[in-house]
Amino acid sequence: MQSLKAGDVMTITKIDRAAGSIADMVNITKELADNGISVRILDMNMDTTTVTGTLMLNIVASVAQFERSDAYPSAYRHRSHRGEGQRLTTRTAHLQRSQATAHAKADSVRALLAAGYSKERIAKELEIGITSVYRILKATD
Repeated sequence: MQSLKAGDVMTITKIDRAAGSIADMVNITKELADNGISVRILDMNMDTTTVTGTLMLNIVASVAQFERSDAYPSAYRHRSHRGEGQRLTTRTAHLQRSQATAHAKADSVRALLAAGYSKERIAKELEIGITSVYRILKATD
């Protein structure tokens, strides 16, 4: 990276080749942008030489930050629904986590759709089921 100069475009195949996380990639991209260097990430089809590419990088970074800060629901239900401290089955707890996770990503689903992503790609990017994407979009109609 030290050999790059203003006007260059750093091209990488995958984020994990340049950074440990999307947050690291955003920091690296900002530092490079401050020096007039753009970034192209091939596997995510992002190019910070375009306004859309910069927007998408920021959206993905925001989603990643949200996922890190979002506490997954506990495997224990509120005592009024089940006996106090009664553990849910692993399957039920998993379903509740996945439903809560998909619901928590509703804003991200709508943002990615507005940015031109296909429903299938949204599901893949956000690691939720395609059915969840359709359910979220139907709820906003």
